[in-house]
Amino acid sequence: MTLRTERVGEAIRDEIANLLLRGTVKDPGLPTLLSITGVKVSPDLHYAVVYYSTPGDEAARKLAGKALTRAGGFLRGQVGKALRLRLTPELRFVLDDSVDRGERLSQVMRDIQYDTEPGTPEPEPTREG
Repeated sequence: MTLRTERVGEAIRDEIANLLLRGTVKDPGLPTLLSITGVKVSPDLHYAVVYYSTPGDEAARKLAGKALTRAGGFLRGQVGKALRLRLTPELRFVLDDSVDRGERLSQVMRDIQYDTEPGTPEPEPTREG
């Protein structure tokens, strides 16, 4: 990514996050807790992949993705107005599962550290005195 596409991506991320935070998007499928984690813009600025994250199970995450896709045209129009871009990229929404991967990695590290079976709770620390 070039500096220009990075700047445009950050501006798009900020604007979409602000629109969602202000409640501008009126879709009942949107969860109340939704984070826009990043935006990657194509070099020709025609397309932008918007990464989002939301807590919950897989079904809830898919519903959030469908709601964002439904609101995509509206969000694109609002982003174009706010940023005054000559060409507003077409938005595509993709679930960012990096938080889940990090959580799984942390659990594996804890399991290794305490030499336990995967998924078992950590042992309580002992008080030596």
